[in-house]
Amino acid sequence: MNVPLSMGVVLLAAAATAQAPPQFVLQAPAAITQNFVRISPADVDGDGDLDLFASRSSFPVTLVTLLRNDGAFGFTDVSATRLPAGLQGQTVTPFDCDGDGDLDAFCSGIPSTQTGTLLRNLGSGTFTVAATFPNLAPGGCVAADLDNDGDLDLALAASPLLGGLDRVLVNNGVGGFASGPSFPNASGSVGVSDFDGDGDLDLLYPSPRRLLRNNGGLSFTDVGATQLVLTTPVGLGNVACGDLDGDGDLDFVLSAVGGDVLVFDQGSTLVQGGFAPPQPNTTYLELADCDRDGDLDLLRSHPTGTISFARNDGHGTFVDDPSRLPLVPIFSTAVHAADLDGDGDPEVLSCYTGSQALLLRNRHVHLELGAALRGQNWNVELWSEPGYAAADGLGVLAVGLVRLAAPLPLPPFGDLWLDLNGALLVADSIPQSAGRRAFAFAIPAAPQLVGVGLNVQGLVGAGSGGLHLTALGIATIQ
Repeated sequence: MNVPLSMGVVLLAAAATAQAPPQFVLQAPAAITQNFVRISPADVDGDGDLDLFASRSSFPVTLVTLLRNDGAFGFTDVSATRLPAGLQGQTVTPFDCDGDGDLDAFCSGIPSTQTGTLLRNLGSGTFTVAATFPNLAPGGCVAADLDNDGDLDLALAASPLLGGLDRVLVNNGVGGFASGPSFPNASGSVGVSDFDGDGDLDLLYPSPRRLLRNNGGLSFTDVGATQLVLTTPVGLGNVACGDLDGDGDLDFVLSAVGGDVLVFDQGSTLVQGGFAPPQPNTTYLELADCDRDGDLDLLRSHPTGTISFARNDGHGTFVDDPSRLPLVPIFSTAVHAADLDGDGDPEVLSCYTGSQALLLRNRHVHLELGAALRGQNWNVELWSEPGYAAADGLGVLAVGLVRLAAPLPLPPFGDLWLDLNGALLVADSIPQSAGRRAFAFAIPAAPQLVGVGLNVQGLVGAGSGGLHLTALGIATIQ
C-alpha cells in the first residue's frame, strides 16, 4: 500500500498490534502533576474545551490553581494572570451565577479561615472576587435552582471535622447571594434531585442521614425516616448523583463503611437496591460513562490509596473490572472524570493528598501519534475499545496539512477539526483482540519539511456507542 500525500509523506502499511493494553493509561501533562487535593473541570474561557480548577495543598493553606486547556491535551497554569492573588479554597464549584452565559465559580470554605469566595468571570476566563462568606467549613457544594426562580443557588455541606452547619445560599438573580436555610450538623457532601417529582429540587445529606423535601419557598422538611429506605447502617459519607438504571430519574451512590450503597428513585421514595462490589472504605465517588455505552460507570477512590472501576450493566448493577486500569499503583483520595481531549470519552483525574495528581487517558476512542522525524517512518495508532470489544471495529484515518478554524459539529459523531480537502484518507479494521490499528508513514528527508504540521483525526467504531471521531492530533515534522 503506497498512497502519497501532497507534500511527499507516503503511507506504507497498516498493521494490527498484538495484545491489548488497558483502556486507561497514565499520560499526565506536567502542569497537572502537582499536589492537588480536588480538581473541577470547566470551560471557563468558552473555547469549547475543559479547563481545570484545582485546589493545591501548600501547608498551611490550600491555594486555587487554574489550568488552561489548549485543546490538544496541553495545560498551562494561568493562575497568575486569571485568578486573584493568593486565592484559597478546598473545593471549586463552577457555575453561571449571574446568567451572562459564562462560568463563574464558588470556592468552598478555606480551612484556615473558614470563608467562601464567589468568583465572577469577566467573560474570557479571568476572574475577580465578587463576594466572600464567613463561617463556611470546607465541604461539598452543588449549584442548583432550589427556589425555582430561574437562577442557580448553592447547597453547601460543611466539614464534619471542622464543624459548621449545612446550609443554602440564595441567588438574587444577578449573582448576589444571601443566607438561606441552614440545617443541623455537618455532612461533608450533598446530593440534589427532585426525588418526589413535584417540580422542585430536594436535598440529600448522607451523614448524618437526612432527606430534605423541598416544600417550595426554600422551606425544607426532613423525610428521611419514611422516604429514604436503607438497610445499611449509618456511617454513610460521600454522595454521587446520576441515573443509574436508565429510567430517566436521578439515583444516588452513597459511600458507607460496610460497603457502598445504591439508592434508586421509586417515585416518592428513595430505596436501596442494585449492587456495587464491596471495596475498602470509599473516600470519593464519581459517576461517568467511561465506555460510551449509555450508562454511568462507577469510579471510586479508597484510603488504601487505590482507584477501583466498576462497569454498569445499564440497570444499576455494577461489576468490578480492574483490567481496564493500568497495572501500577495509583494512590488516590479523590477521583474525577472529564473529557479533556474532546473525543467523547472521559479521562480520569486522581488526587492524593501529599503527592502528585495523576491523569489517566481514556483510549476507548483514541488517536496516538509518534514523533514525526525527517527520513524516518512516522507511526500513528487508532484505538477502539482496547481489551473489551465484542468484534472487530472500523477505523478511518485522515491526515492533512490544514485544519478548520473552528470545529465542525457532526452529531452524533463528534467534532470534525480536519479540513478534508487534499487530506489522505485510509480505512482499515481495528481487531477485537488488540483494540488498535497501527499505520506507518514514510517522511522524506527534505530539509524544507522541518516545522510542517501534520494534522490527524480518526473515526473509529466503538461498540454500542457507534462511530465517533477522535480528538485532533498534530505532529510537527522535525
